[in-house]
Amino acid sequence: MENHSTHNARVFGAHAETYNVDYWRSDEEEVSKMVRPGALLIGGVGGGRTVPYLERKGFTITAIDISPEMAALTKRRFPSLNVSVMDLQTTTFADGTFDSIFLPFHTIGYVDDIEATLKALRRILKRGGVLAFSLPNRLYIR
Repeated sequence: MENHSTHNARVFGAHAETYNVDYWRSDEEEVSKMVRPGALLIGGVGGGRTVPYLERKGFTITAIDISPEMAALTKRRFPSLNVSVMDLQTTTFADGTFDSIFLPFHTIGYVDDIEATLKALRRILKRGGVLAFSLPNRLYIR
């Protein structure tokens, strides 16, 4: 049976060009107000639609996506951006790398193990760092 990570990489990868559209959601605007200046990880960057908005806010951006096709699309659109294929649950970043982590479009809801993911993200946040995300259902995380 396919896990969420494998499924998401396959499905989103197959439709990468569909996500080659720039738009900024109102919930993302609200969530982005919570992030701290400095080094920002965009987890689940998709086709890079959030990059221009966050760049304008002055962040130093690193981006990851589980889909190689999505990461390639973002890299093609933003050649100078540090973009990697990586799973949020098992990042290879050093401890305390980021001031903030931003997960657009409900990315947190697509992981296999929410607890493991939150622990992994906490590890790569600097002390006092901010993890910002939105969910369509506030009862999802218990």
